[in-house]
Amino acid sequence: MTRTQAPERLLDAIASQIAQPGDYLSRLRNCLSLLQGHFGAQRAAIRLYNGHQAAGIFTLVLPENRFAPELEALFQTAFMRQIPLVHRPDRQTRYGILSMPDFPAMAAPVMAHGQPIAVVVLAKHQGLNLDLADLAALDQVLPLLSAVIEEAVMQRSMIAGYLKTIEALALALEAKDPYTRGHSNMVAAYSLAIAERIGLNDEEQEILALGAIMHDLGKIGIPDHVLTKPGALTTEEFDLMKKHPEIGEQILKPLDHNYLDRPRQIVRSHHERLDGRGYPDGLIAAEIPLLVRIVSIADAWDAMTSDRPYRAALAYEVAARELLRRSGDMWDPDLVREHLAIVFPEALVSLDRAAA
Repeated sequence: MTRTQAPERLLDAIASQIAQPGDYLSRLRNCLSLLQGHFGAQRAAIRLYNGHQAAGIFTLVLPENRFAPELEALFQTAFMRQIPLVHRPDRQTRYGILSMPDFPAMAAPVMAHGQPIAVVVLAKHQGLNLDLADLAALDQVLPLLSAVIEEAVMQRSMIAGYLKTIEALALALEAKDPYTRGHSNMVAAYSLAIAERIGLNDEEQEILALGAIMHDLGKIGIPDHVLTKPGALTTEEFDLMKKHPEIGEQILKPLDHNYLDRPRQIVRSHHERLDGRGYPDGLIAAEIPLLVRIVSIADAWDAMTSDRPYRAALAYEVAARELLRRSGDMWDPDLVREHLAIVFPEALVSLDRAAA
């Protein structure tokens, strides 16, 4: 495709993607993928902004990644200068005091109401350099993206507000129950380690982390004498404790946004079991979503290896044996192995030797 043909075809393709049904994130990703392919870029990225803060509120990078430090100077320069730019390392182009990367790239802001609402960056690590003709073609396309970007900025800003509410609720729970302090963060860390190991993309990891952070939120509705009881719970007390997944879901219901649907599922279902004997819904095997199964293992591991009101922390060897013993009825066996490969690989070595 020649440059004289490119703008018309590219404009048509972008317009077609924007008109497709689907959420803002999918449309943005598809448009970014079209730009990446058209310009032969190895990396394509867009950062959304709400106001004058150069940090932005959301970054999408292709190939899938939320973090692209090598593109940071390009984002910041285009945002601050509010003009499109081409970077050519062979010509030692420099903009302000920011150090530019050692590969060809271009960056262009998307403007609305006199303010940048996004910056698009395309970077090439091989092939021909990008030049002013490429930049002109990109600048011609970007106004088409304004509407979907404005929608994305509004949605991400709304989500940020919800997350602040959730953070406040989590802090309230920690004040109520000191034993939960740090537990949700550890569950999120273990969950993300499993997710990275099995190759979940960034969007799935973001949903997983949020669900893990919120998973015990419903405990804020459990009476103190049950939540912090130093001994074993009675049947009646355990029945009360078992209500916390549903309470957590109810707490989150007023935050009415489809972005929170899957994290809410994690909150409701993190005590389900593969054999159907979990709660509150008695889900069986594949009925339990993958992200829920991940959080269930991370939750159980951190609970077993941490001090609780009713017992001291278990040794890793003991906790690993328990995970393996109940694999297949409580927890997903494949995910248990992935988790232990991260936190206690010795358990798998012993298991494999015993099976040999």
